[in-house]
Amino acid sequence: MSKSTPQLLDVVALTVELPEYNLLRGQVGTIVELLTYGAAFKVEFSDSNGQTYQSFGLRPEQIMVLHFETKARTLVDAQYEITHRQIMEQMKVDNLDEMESDDNILAAALKLTS
Repeated sequence: MSKSTPQLLDVVALTVELPEYNLLRGQVGTIVELLTYGAAFKVEFSDSNGQTYQSFGLRPEQIMVLHFETKARTLVDAQYEITHRQIMEQMKVDNLDEMESDDNILAAALKLTS
């Protein structure tokens, strides 16, 4: 697994215990600020209601970037691309670009997708 360089708004997990902050290894937070030109990161830890309960600077070796690519998301993206291509091809065939108003174009597009 390749190690990602942490970026602003990345979701990260702690790789160390931080008992002084009541945080355990594996707890998840969000990078909210890059400190010292990316040599450190301000990470917020929030509860399920989005309320921040800890926020402080961490070094890159104290965090790990989490990735959330799922098979389901990949399938949805692929299906979207196929459908988009089919609609665009059908629009070319139906000469929709020659229609006079946006309402006519929208009605034709809705007809294609229903």
